[in-house]
Amino acid sequence: MREKTRYLVHLFVIATFCALFVRFLFIENFRVSSDSMKPSLLSGDLLLVSKFNYAIRLPFTSIEFFRFRNPARGEVVVFALPEFGMESFVKRVIALEGDTVAIKNGILTVNGETAGYLDRLGDTSQKIESINGQPPRTIIPQKGTDGDYGPAIVPRGHFFVMGDNRGESRDSRRWGPVPISYVRGKVWMVWLSLSPKGAPRTDRIGLTLEKRT
Repeated sequence: MREKTRYLVHLFVIATFCALFVRFLFIENFRVSSDSMKPSLLSGDLLLVSKFNYAIRLPFTSIEFFRFRNPARGEVVVFALPEFGMESFVKRVIALEGDTVAIKNGILTVNGETAGYLDRLGDTSQKIESINGQPPRTIIPQKGTDGDYGPAIVPRGHFFVMGDNRGESRDSRRWGPVPISYVRGKVWMVWLSLSPKGAPRTDRIGLTLEKRT
């Protein structure tokens, strides 16, 4: 009996170590708590965030052992901001260091190229936005001039982010560009989604952003 207990304890320790290793270096869980990325991501979506896409860091710090690459335009990332008590946010990368970005009357311009917009079939409140050769994405545009920004150049070591739900998003239009060192990872997939009443939204399980516009 004692040997069996010892075996189970060892098994538990090994399993815990493996889970923490994966958690610290490769995958992190993130819960979406607002509709700032609607319709791409909904409040109640639980995400798997890949921490291995950009860099390997010392756990709980911004110290990098190795950097593979920086975030690319159009990718959806999770990052933490010290000025908000290290609160985490999920947003889409709109512009990179050296880019000139401007938003006027809800129209995005990057490096002098103005985004194209098409109505989304079946929902006139949504638009399909395309720019810089990126895959098109569905957004909810902001009306009026409250979200106007720039033109401004994204400084070195930073990137510019916005939510897909432009009128309901706190993002770089408010805080300015985000340091690359604040990135925690790239959104990989929705592994579970819960409605406001706690019911599973089974149609969203396994959803990856690359599979939708």
